[in-house]
Amino acid sequence: MVDVTFFYGRDSELNILKKWVDQDRCRLIAILGMGGLGKTALSVKLAQQLKDKFDFVVWRSLNNAKTPSEMLVAIIHFLSQQRETPDTTDTNALISRLMEYLQRYCCLLMLDNFESVLKDEAQAGSYRKDYEGYGSLLRRIGEVSHRSCVIITSREMPEEVATLEGDILPVRALQLAGLDESAAERVLEAKGIKAMSNDLHRLVDWYRGNPLALKIAATSIKDLYSGNIDRFLGQKTIIFSGIGDLIEQQYQRLTAHEKQVRVYQEIIDPLIRI
Repeated sequence: MVDVTFFYGRDSELNILKKWVDQDRCRLIAILGMGGLGKTALSVKLAQQLKDKFDFVVWRSLNNAKTPSEMLVAIIHFLSQQRETPDTTDTNALISRLMEYLQRYCCLLMLDNFESVLKDEAQAGSYRKDYEGYGSLLRRIGEVSHRSCVIITSREMPEEVATLEGDILPVRALQLAGLDESAAERVLEAKGIKAMSNDLHRLVDWYRGNPLALKIAATSIKDLYSGNIDRFLGQKTIIFSGIGDLIEQQYQRLTAHEKQVRVYQEIIDPLIRI
């Protein structure tokens, strides 16, 4: 898991998630948002704060994802305390076996970067070939009663979550927004940048409070502009190097129709601001 020693803000989001897990007994929760917003860090922080309430805590990244059967075998092996290693590759059978453990024990299972098993440039929430079993897993977890909670982080909502989630249902989705100015200020200070109030407001507005984008910008502000945010903002070059890569990754996940809408917005938004 990533190191969250330096974790800023997100108190309201943590409180919402803890309520959903601890009080509302949600079975399945999705933390959603574009890259760089801190979904992974939030999931790790949440796991740290809730770990004492569970018999088992499992955190897995789906970057370079294993097939559903491989991932399920590994988790079952862990939950059985290394006593069981299923020799089947039948995804449905493995899901059924996992559900037995989720009913027997109180488990917190976190699957990070869930978008890795979803198709790029396809209908939102659809799965890559041979990874459809992850959809079956989410459906069973959301529909069947058990003692555990499964949390995913993703850049887009899987269709199973979209179908099952609701404000008073045991499946919920949290759409993550950017950091507020107070948290953003602490991010900049950690990078050695001291911001005046007006400069901070403009910088956070430009990057919509995206913490990764702010860190990338802070590096350039420090190295190229001697820490002067106003000079950096005066160049009006908000998309560069790592920030461009971040936006490109998100853009490539859009369908053709969504890309047309996004390009239209990029043309219209600046005109509205003017």
